Amino acid sequence: MAEQVALAAKTSRHLAEGDQLGDSWLLDEPPLLSPASYLQPYRPSLVAVDNLSIEESSADRAGEVLRELGLDDLVTVVNADLRDSIG
Repeated sequence: MAEQVALAAKTSRHLAEGDQLGDSWLLDEPPLLSPASYLQPYRPSLVAVDNLSIEESSADRAGEVLRELGLDDLVTVVNADLRDSIG
């Protein structure tokens, strides 16, 4: 949370001055915990947990559809009951 607040303040200051978010922004105070991560492309991922217990559901086709769309490397489908995974 503290890094998020510091990042917002730091970014607002640079944008208000018309700066681009380049090296000067990256190296400006306050330093970030892992500044290099902000220069890497964002790679979102999703974990879907489903025990496939509803017969009418199309969830069992999720992996196939994700592969067809070229998104299977961004989504992990876990065949389990989420309630059994909490703990």
